[in-house]
Amino acid sequence: MVGPATHRETCSASICQSSLVNLDIVRTSSDPGHKSPVGETQRQRSDRSLHKAWHSTEETILIPDDAKIKSLLERLCLPHRVEGGSLRIMEAETVILRSLFKPEAQEWLAVGSTTLERLSSLAGFPVKSKSPNYVGARMGRPEKAKERVMTPKVHCLFPTGQFGGTRRDIVEASKKLAVSLEVVDRSCPNCDTWEPRVKCPACGGLTVERFSCPRCGLLGPGVCKNCNVETVAYKNSPLDLSRILEEAGKRLGLGKIPDSVKGAKGLLNRTKTPEPVEKGLLRARTDVSIFKDGTIRFDSTNAILTHFRPGEVGLSIEKAHAIGYEKDMDEKPLVTPSQLCALEVQDLIIPEACGQYLLKASKFLDDLLSSYYGLDRFYNAAKKEDLIGSLVRPSILARGQETRL
Repeated sequence: MVGPATHRETCSASICQSSLVNLDIVRTSSDPGHKSPVGETQRQRSDRSLHKAWHSTEETILIPDDAKIKSLLERLCLPHRVEGGSLRIMEAETVILRSLFKPEAQEWLAVGSTTLERLSSLAGFPVKSKSPNYVGARMGRPEKAKERVMTPKVHCLFPTGQFGGTRRDIVEASKKLAVSLEVVDRSCPNCDTWEPRVKCPACGGLTVERFSCPRCGLLGPGVCKNCNVETVAYKNSPLDLSRILEEAGKRLGLGKIPDSVKGAKGLLNRTKTPEPVEKGLLRARTDVSIFKDGTIRFDSTNAILTHFRPGEVGLSIEKAHAIGYEKDMDEKPLVTPSQLCALEVQDLIIPEACGQYLLKASKFLDDLLSSYYGLDRFYNAAKKEDLIGSLVRPSILARGQETRL
């Protein structure tokens, strides 16, 4: 027995009748002496079989097993059997056809004003709704606040190839005798030397990119005349990583190079330009890592907060007054940590782990400003509480809106 189809579709009586009549329907009867009139056409026999089936429960209908009509019967939710090469509609099921094609002639229609009431009347037992009412709600899981890191961690977008081992360690790669890596091809026009960095360390001038054919090595931008391929601004070049690390440490004023500075296996940018190794040394020293786009990230759930108590978020009354919280939500002077305050629209409350990580990030930025760029330190934070009131720019905020910790 083939049951009702999972998808309920409404078919008009005219469409259903037309589809059934156009098929080769064979009438069967309990009367063994029944014979078709002489000269009766197939269409006439089909019409007479359907008409007889609609008005008599003693009839069954045999239909040739056809994919189109079987799909139609399933869409009508009409039970039927597959016997040999035919589809058999039994006596009790022909009532469905009569209901579809002659609805006005039926006196046994179910009573009730709703669909469920009519179904219950036909079924003989109560048919209840699976979901009578819908209630909107949101259940949040515990916050998964954690820094976003790559596997393995990356301190600097500098290639190591196969020389850095499984950890892609630049320090480990520097111990190899011969290291050849695919990096940008730049040269200093003043010194006439190859230099992968944007600024020449010898004269301080800007270097320029050199395009070459990746197959034959012919220099020149555009398309190679020999190979008919696009030229690129990088090539596989030998690098003295030991000297690069030593000079980077001297420029930063580091007494000792970190034991491990993790880079990347290869670069994905168009010209394969690496980051300055100095950034990797500073990140390794402050224990922060970067994502594949070179950003330091910390992921956390954005909980919509409107009010807070200073004592619950570790905020002292003095610090609260300093950043503008002088009254509670009832406009009373803020004097105790248990008073409820309305959170200002520009402020956010971060998890404890996020505060620790942002402290590391602030130390890296201060070191980068002072050691690499020669600028003044900005945060000067010794503990995470020193960052309270600092401006941040979360990626979840649109159009570059700034907010405070």
